[in-house]
Amino acid sequence: MVSYSTRNRIYYSRSAFRPQAERVVYRFIMKKNLSLTLQPSGQCIGVAPGTTVLHVLQKLGIPIRSDCGGIGVCGKCKVHSHDIDALSKPSQEELEVVDFPKPEEPYRLACQAEIVGEASIYIVDAAEDQSEPRGKNISTAEIRVNPAVKRSILKYDPVESKQNRDKSSLQNDNDVQTISPLIQHDLTRKRGEQTFVKHDIKGITAIIDGARPESFGMAVDLGTTTVAVYLCNLRDGKILASSAGINPQRSYGEDVISRIHACAGGKEVLLKLQEMVVSCINQLLKRCLEKCGGTAADIDEVVIVGNTTMQTIFAGLSPETLGRSPYLPATKHSQNVSAADIGLQINPGTNVYIFPVISGFLGGDAVGATLADDLLTAEKTSLIIDIGTNGELVLGNRNGLLATSCATGPALEGANISCGMRAANGAVSRVKLNRETLRPEYTTLGEEDGHKPVGLCGSGLIDAIAVMRMSGVLLASGRLREETEGVICDEMGIGQEYILVPAAESGTGKPITISLKDIRAFQLAKSALFVGIEKLMEQLGVTFVNRTVITGAFGNHFNWTNGVVLGLIPSSVTGGEVISAINLAGVGAMQALFDKNRRVQAEQIASNTISIDLAMDHDFNNRFVAGTIFPPLKN
Repeated sequence: MVSYSTRNRIYYSRSAFRPQAERVVYRFIMKKNLSLTLQPSGQCIGVAPGTTVLHVLQKLGIPIRSDCGGIGVCGKCKVHSHDIDALSKPSQEELEVVDFPKPEEPYRLACQAEIVGEASIYIVDAAEDQSEPRGKNISTAEIRVNPAVKRSILKYDPVESKQNRDKSSLQNDNDVQTISPLIQHDLTRKRGEQTFVKHDIKGITAIIDGARPESFGMAVDLGTTTVAVYLCNLRDGKILASSAGINPQRSYGEDVISRIHACAGGKEVLLKLQEMVVSCINQLLKRCLEKCGGTAADIDEVVIVGNTTMQTIFAGLSPETLGRSPYLPATKHSQNVSAADIGLQINPGTNVYIFPVISGFLGGDAVGATLADDLLTAEKTSLIIDIGTNGELVLGNRNGLLATSCATGPALEGANISCGMRAANGAVSRVKLNRETLRPEYTTLGEEDGHKPVGLCGSGLIDAIAVMRMSGVLLASGRLREETEGVICDEMGIGQEYILVPAAESGTGKPITISLKDIRAFQLAKSALFVGIEKLMEQLGVTFVNRTVITGAFGNHFNWTNGVVLGLIPSSVTGGEVISAINLAGVGAMQALFDKNRRVQAEQIASNTISIDLAMDHDFNNRFVAGTIFPPLKN
């Protein structure tokens, strides 16, 4: 077993762009362009020899899973092609993931298959990344409505000269002091009744024809895996509509380190990643506006929360410093930029507020969750656990806050798991043990609409492993008990997989299994989170937590009692109140949108929270190894 910090270097050091020793390289000996045909659409793309299929799909913006960032280990980017000679020979990494060749199922990994001839491919259904995720529909308690932007309706006299008209109209509203350069040219063409949108910092950000009193705002939770948009009414503090989608940047890797490495490929890649996520936000906003009958002209401000890497890329800044020690962010402070500078399809002068961050690995999402839970003013000690691609922890009360980020990896969100998937229709989200048969019973998202299970999301994985442990299938070391029903052994008689859903019950006609490799990935993730919580408690000098809040998409499905059984969460933090809260980061974004004073608190949280770097703690590394063992079962 490798140490926590060593494991990170091993896992994250293999860039998607490094050459494979076993790969036959054609790009220097073949000069003419080739073609790649995408089926069933028939779209034909001209490509340079030696280009990987994944690179072509990324450039086209076609959604495809690439959880490992294109290093050939996750097996999620499968494509189907009978043109074997038109693709490079499989690399050693690929041979370990995909059986090759199989005439009846000629699969290749898009990240490993280089185009060396006139090729045609189909994207395997499991590799597509299109369905809307779950776990992002949230609501907020009533809060003070005091936005940073407001609308004023003024009237121009078309008889007056331009100079007098502008002066007299602007004097009708003493709050209006400046006009954004982005919309100054509009002023010369205005006549009659106009709606002025005035921002506290940016001045006049829009001038709209007619009386348009409606004032909307958009809060965006920019996750590594999922992007969620909340359309809000800035006049009454209500959520008008919400929509969520998969972050299309996932085709460059499931984790932030893969995307940081991708940006090292040059400015072109950075701009592509920014364009992908901005396009996603524009599409989600369009859905929200259609739901409530609004228009893009109604949007007066945007608030963004996300981890440090996501916010940095969104702002068009290079995240490369986040990929090397001392992992410094481009800026820790909040940013106010214009919609036109980002590419959002709303009034160009509209202000976009980007949350401040705590550190390179504790971003605006951690600040937003802390803000939403009012830890800054809390008397009792509370712990916020945001379980995702990174496990983010915030502990404390009004007397002080400590925070850390645990490299749990994407396993807890169903990524890099053999049958893993996000929390979408067809995902097994809950599993419980039938005490009579000692067999698992599962619940599938969307089963009420006829969806059969096709994979496991993060909460389902945790439940399933807990059931395996409680039924005796899984030993404390992480090995499978070979003589148990449902365990598949190799030729040496060693248990390699456990069948959770038989082939006859699945939506793919193939069994949904949990492999030994999946269990190992979970052990690494659960140890990082468990020991991280213990280290925070020791640093703060507390042995009991009054209140534990579990948030993120897991807030909707995660069974925390199974987390205690598996050693994912210490029992010491479950003796008080345990609360599941869906997407606290998104709630924090909405609070900052509705009330500008909450932004002052966000800045205080970001500047006053002490960040603990676990990777530099040698005691953490020692305890990390011990933490991979599953705790003894209680009678």
